[in-house]
Amino acid sequence: LRFVSDQLGMDVNWINATRTATIDKPFQKITGISFLKDAKAPEIVIKTTGEVSANSYYIGGADLGGKNKLVLDLPNTQLSMGTGAILDAAGKVYVGIHELGISAVHGEQLTKNPLKTRLTIDMDEKQGYEVITEKNQLRIRFINSIVDIHTETLYGAETVVIKTVEEPKYNVQFWQGKVIVDIIDATLKVNGGKSSNFKVEKGGLDYISYSQLDPSAEYEVGDSIARVVVTLNDQASLDNVYIEHIGTDLYVYVAGNPLNNFDYAKDAVDQSHLSLTALYPTTMSTNYDQASRTVTLKLPIEAIALSEFSEKLDDNLVESVAVTTTATEYILKVVLDAGAEYSNLTPAGETDTFVLMFKNTALKFEPFISKLVVIDPGHGGKDPGAIGGGGLDKEKNLNLAIAMKLKRKLENIGFKVYMTRDYDAYIGLYDRAYIANDLQADAMISIHINSSETALPSGIQMLYSNTHNQSKGFANTLLGNVMAFATGALNKGVVERPNLVVLRESKVPTAMAELGFLSNPSELIRLRDEAYQDQLVEGLYKGILQFLK
Repeated sequence: LRFVSDQLGMDVNWINATRTATIDKPFQKITGISFLKDAKAPEIVIKTTGEVSANSYYIGGADLGGKNKLVLDLPNTQLSMGTGAILDAAGKVYVGIHELGISAVHGEQLTKNPLKTRLTIDMDEKQGYEVITEKNQLRIRFINSIVDIHTETLYGAETVVIKTVEEPKYNVQFWQGKVIVDIIDATLKVNGGKSSNFKVEKGGLDYISYSQLDPSAEYEVGDSIARVVVTLNDQASLDNVYIEHIGTDLYVYVAGNPLNNFDYAKDAVDQSHLSLTALYPTTMSTNYDQASRTVTLKLPIEAIALSEFSEKLDDNLVESVAVTTTATEYILKVVLDAGAEYSNLTPAGETDTFVLMFKNTALKFEPFISKLVVIDPGHGGKDPGAIGGGGLDKEKNLNLAIAMKLKRKLENIGFKVYMTRDYDAYIGLYDRAYIANDLQADAMISIHINSSETALPSGIQMLYSNTHNQSKGFANTLLGNVMAFATGALNKGVVERPNLVVLRESKVPTAMAELGFLSNPSELIRLRDEAYQDQLVEGLYKGILQFLK
């Protein structure tokens, strides 16, 4: 290792506690921290004696409590700000900013053997960022990023989902069968920032292209504009396209506004509401069938404009909701989850606003309120993981799909959930474990799909390391519950894997779920299936509940 690192101009360091050798950029000092004010893309500049590397992750205060903060770890560096440096109450280096949504920077010597500097940036609100490495400085540039573009069916409408890191600012143009969406003050991170396109050919969509736009023709020089172009086919019309953003995600509905005059939202872990807005005051008939737990609402078809759809919500309050039409009526069916109740808050007589409230009071007393689980979807970005189906199926994508389903189920009963990634991003193995450690999570689950050189092996396996004395018990509990739901899957048992980085470096109860084999054709078909993914998620969910009760 030392010979190779010498040839590359790197340093070899040793972590005695875990008997780990690290290869780092040469030792440098952190000599200054400053703020460059730019309303479009402000920057924090870290002055160094030479080139350094940085690992970073973001913690959202709204999701996990506390402040929004960006954490950067700089290996093989020493904080050397001089005797005049300002310190905060905890004795850390402090640089106050209080501008453009950025509060302050705190610096500390996190470890001395090996050396590691940690910088924590407090923010008033979630902001996108990119880390730019230069010869004698590190620049943290705060700018929105486009991190994922995909299609999915939402409320019965084929939809383009553009995922950004912070709430997007955007312009929209319609031209010759194309929807042109420009995200302002944003950089393209999809496909490594390279322009590309992909075919869709369903639901009115033909193909989607994206690029980092040269702003000189349409915007000011120096603007950063990411452009997404949605091309419709002959079955769709620009008149029926509807665009909105919810949080950090931007939605382009090809079949109009599926939620026109319809709104469903959770108000708390144990409560949600559904509201309908009519075109003029009218009456609504309501019926509840206790056996099927179904609320049926009927409204005159001329009194309200709705779209037909069927959607599974499964949030421990409402199981599903569907809108259908007859010649004279809209019929809305709401199926309640077991234990949920509803009340009609609509005033008597004719009105143009109808409101139903749903409650599941048992959720308020769940023992999981505020417990924190870290979900780690394995691989991502430049690391696809195992590949199956002749190259069509990548482990990283299946891992993420299953992880996102698990996240929703846990949050619906009050868990706090941190995802090491919620889009196709590369996260270092050590970083995954360090995040769980820093957050002092109650448990961490790393989700993977297995593979083999032959097509024969199949089955589900849980891996653990004895780094934490509860990890083996966690793995056993997960496996028992998953096998109860994963019909027909082979039980490959619980196996100790002390040298896997994510397991070995974690200081919280951690298990790695290997949920099948991409290399087995019949198991791959099951892993692609949404219903089978739901079974796996239900088992993982029940296992986490049993372990943390």
